[in-house]
Amino acid sequence: MSELTTRIRRVTEDLQAIQDQLTRAAEPGAHPEMRNVLMDELVNAELIDRFKNSVDQMRLLLFSYIEAAASEGRHSVYDTLQSIRMRRVTEMLRVLQPAVEGRRTTTNTDLKSLMEMVNKIASSKQDSGEGDKK
Repeated sequence: MSELTTRIRRVTEDLQAIQDQLTRAAEPGAHPEMRNVLMDELVNAELIDRFKNSVDQMRLLLFSYIEAAASEGRHSVYDTLQSIRMRRVTEMLRVLQPAVEGRRTTTNTDLKSLMEMVNKIASSKQDSGEGDKK
């Protein structure tokens, strides 16, 4: 058994144990003290945020591997990952669009930088014909 396989099995078991513990604490009949102790531990926002981001990134990467394998060689893992990222960014921009439309003349430099970057990426994708086709 490879080192990677061993690590995957160990992390899987750890994640299942964490899920079980969180599920038990969330059940209606859970002891309030157990729930309070758990909530106190979860208050550490940096720890939870890093954990959530790691799980999210791993989920996305694994999904890309699965999708690439299912494509029977038509798409690489990298291509699949980039396609998923583009879909996610597109969805985020759709959500932001109403707020941005109302602030076109903003003096907010972060918003202006974001819009310039989005326009630059969109233009380069359009020029190269690499837009995400569904």
